[in-house]
Amino acid sequence: MKLSDIATTARHRLLAAQTHSVFDPVDQPVASTDASTDSDVRTAQLEVDVLLQFVTGRSRSTLYAWPDATLSSNEIKAFNDLVEERIAGQPLAYLTGQQEFWSLPFDVSSDVLIPRPETELLVETAIDYLHNLPAADVLELGTGSGAIAIALANEQPQTNILATDVSSDALSIAQANADKVSASLNKQLRIKFLQSDWFEAIYTMLADSKSALTSDQTGQTPLFDLIISNPPYLSEDDPHLTESIRFEPRNALVSGVSGLESLQTIASGARMFLYHNGMLALEHGYDQAEAVRLLLQNSGYNYINTHRDLAGIERVTTGLWITSTATDNT
Repeated sequence: MKLSDIATTARHRLLAAQTHSVFDPVDQPVASTDASTDSDVRTAQLEVDVLLQFVTGRSRSTLYAWPDATLSSNEIKAFNDLVEERIAGQPLAYLTGQQEFWSLPFDVSSDVLIPRPETELLVETAIDYLHNLPAADVLELGTGSGAIAIALANEQPQTNILATDVSSDALSIAQANADKVSASLNKQLRIKFLQSDWFEAIYTMLADSKSALTSDQTGQTPLFDLIISNPPYLSEDDPHLTESIRFEPRNALVSGVSGLESLQTIASGARMFLYHNGMLALEHGYDQAEAVRLLLQNSGYNYINTHRDLAGIERVTTGLWITSTATDNT
């Protein structure tokens, strides 16, 4: 069977699955339709190409240059099995073990959330804030694959980053990604990884007087110029949990009944570890911006602002922590 025939059959099958909303986004409503769009066709073709490259080890240009080439029986079976898994909703990134983020390649597995394009806004927001702070100290909470911390470290080479996650499996993947990107770029990334349930290990370091990065003038409290996080923000009954994201780690997606519990924990805890004028930057759900702004306001943050992603969705909210001592002295 010719390569082109195999690809065409697979494309039609994937296209039919897409049309029936197998591949819904994580947290935003999708208008149902019975008609395929040009975008659907391009997506199906791209996924076929990615899976064929993965199975055969051939480049995309080679696949297109030799459409009459034949595949071995083992390659055909492996490819068709992957197509079946994709139709069932298994994320493409888990099938190949790879996902690009910030134009960098990352290894992923079902132990970590798949990095998504809209999360690049969180990196952009951090870079904008750190523009005049080249040697800043940054804390990332819930690093997962390490994509955010690694992208930021690549763009801000003098920045010190402490990246935490509650999952040891996720941290192993994050460390491996950092090592791989560092080697490929021939660049030392200033990142330390630490297992922690939000601020738990940070509090422990405080109690043990073992600051991971810097201390305030008393030498007791680790402080950061920026704390960033893309935490779980889906509610327990979010309908998206029955779609393709059901394959991703639930503890990286769900945060209690309202979906705001982790955001609340971070907003409250970050106040203890931010410098005066330090920034907290949080990614959140498509319909949570107003709630997160109110949450930051009630927690005492100032200059609260929400940033929109490329789809025009309010996706990242920031606030500055202005200490009462500094305010009293002005």
